[in-house]
Amino acid sequence: MYKYASELIDYPYDEDVEKLPSRLREFVELLKQLERYSEVFAELAERTEKAANTLLRELEKLGRDMFQAEYVATFELGMKGPKCPPYESEYVKPEKPSKVFIEPPATLRGNVDQMMLKNLESKMDIISSVSLFYEKYGVKAKDMIPDHIVAELEFMHYLATKECEALSRSNVEEAMKLREAQREFLENHLARWVGSLAKCVEDKGSLKGYAELLRVIEQMIQKDLKLLKENVRRTKLS
Repeated sequence: MYKYASELIDYPYDEDVEKLPSRLREFVELLKQLERYSEVFAELAERTEKAANTLLRELEKLGRDMFQAEYVATFELGMKGPKCPPYESEYVKPEKPSKVFIEPPATLRGNVDQMMLKNLESKMDIISSVSLFYEKYGVKAKDMIPDHIVAELEFMHYLATKECEALSRSNVEEAMKLREAQREFLENHLARWVGSLAKCVEDKGSLKGYAELLRVIEQMIQKDLKLLKENVRRTKLS
């Protein structure tokens, strides 16, 4: 589920554009299959199908090159930066800000934008928090800023995969630790900001299919977080 989400929200390279219709169909089918495990996925599959139809209509209307250009304008580049940066640190403030920056020396004071420094400090706190979480489980973000939505979704896929591997070895204790890690990462990171990114793309982006896809991902995260919380609570009670 997280693997598909991370790939579909990533930049659509030429080969990705060619595969987009089939990848979207596969994602919808996966969610439909998950309905047998929990009814919460029924509505999710339906919303994903609608988002897929919107995205494919926009691709057909714009053509590959313009479709890619609109993606870049929304998420990556612009005169004043992208319309909707896909980074957690753009939407979330740390609960307990650290003191990354010390007050500048008198020779620089007055020439330094204090607001800009505080903003940068806040962003670095979030990036550091995400990086430390990755490192705790033995991974690093490669060729990408750690709090990018693609990196965070891929990390959830990694944790879920490691949980499945632990269960295949009958290592229930390790599996539960990894399940708790998923709950914690969703609660402290992805669940706190993907909705804000989706709202930004709804308001400012021209590709409404991506706005709908982000709403699907937001709903997917919230439903998964609910299931993880219930599972952890049942385990503690037993």
